[in-house]
Amino acid sequence: MIEAFGDHQVANIATEVEARTMGIPVRQPALAAGRSPDVTPFWGLAPVPGYPHPGSALIMVDSGTPAPPPTNLPNRAGQDPHSHPRNSPAIRAMTAHFLATGEVIDTCAAVPCTATPG
Repeated sequence: MIEAFGDHQVANIATEVEARTMGIPVRQPALAAGRSPDVTPFWGLAPVPGYPHPGSALIMVDSGTPAPPPTNLPNRAGQDPHSHPRNSPAIRAMTAHFLATGEVIDTCAAVPCTATPG
């Protein structure tokens, strides 16, 4: 699962509820320190235990859009980052590897994954 931080089309809280429901771990570090307004960011989501990781994972991608509201409402601040993850060579490489092998690898060099707008 690839989540765009501050997505205007799919509320981040909804994506994270789906990941918790499915028992999918989250890639860490998911966001830079201070980016999330949540008291406990990614509450209830275990971190990916190691790489390569067999199976699915939640991957957060930050392109600089303002933080979403901490409720089940879509973000309306800044530019809609919904399609920004596809602008990231690291996310494209991660996705290609997953589709070929069923494994998640960390192509973001152990730092939060980012993408450029537009």
